[in-house]
Amino acid sequence: MTVRPQHFVKINGTKKKLNGSPFKEDSCLNIKDVSLKVGNSFVPSLDLENNNSGRSTFRTSSSVTIKNAPSIIDFLELKEAISVFGKVIKVSRRPGTYGLDNWDIEFKRLKSSKKALSVGYITVKKMHLRIWPLQSLETVIVRISNISLETADSTIHSACKLCGSLKGLVRMKEGVVDALFSLKGETDTKSILKKLNSTVVDESKWSAHLQQSESPSMTMTENGNAEGDLGFKIG
Repeated sequence: MTVRPQHFVKINGTKKKLNGSPFKEDSCLNIKDVSLKVGNSFVPSLDLENNNSGRSTFRTSSSVTIKNAPSIIDFLELKEAISVFGKVIKVSRRPGTYGLDNWDIEFKRLKSSKKALSVGYITVKKMHLRIWPLQSLETVIVRISNISLETADSTIHSACKLCGSLKGLVRMKEGVVDALFSLKGETDTKSILKKLNSTVVDESKWSAHLQQSESPSMTMTENGNAEGDLGFKIG
């Protein structure tokens, strides 16, 4: 008979049992309803506006973002790749870090953004670009390190949910994850950090700190092997 291991976590000195639940899951381009007939096919008319504020104007649940994409990727290539998940009604390009671009994409339907986040990436010019939920002003990214190599993804997910309103997790490398939390205020941020820094799982005490900048999207060639290692999941 196989006995399933029990995982426990200490938060603020209190030992809690984890349920082992699965590790779950700008320039602006407006796509008009007007179509232009080209031969026997129809293509949408596209408008492109520049937005250099660095802050997204998209605040809908049907939107996603692709961070720090190489500048060699243009909006038509990106739109074509992201459209496999559903109809796109707006695309915004904002300046990222180190001369890279951030792309915000708004779908017509909520289920399209959920599908995009579930798949987790698109491929453009043989590069994998990670798809993230669009970060609002009420969310924060926390880098968690010193996680035991024996700690399962489901255990990390459950422990983080005990510390705050978890939106998602990204495993950056062994022993390190980025956690996306939704916030209610500054005190909520302090509370989340305090709980995470008091968390002990599999005899390893976690270390947590705020990410001052957005976590980079994963970009690699087709020959890279990180696709199976760095998976974005929505909680």
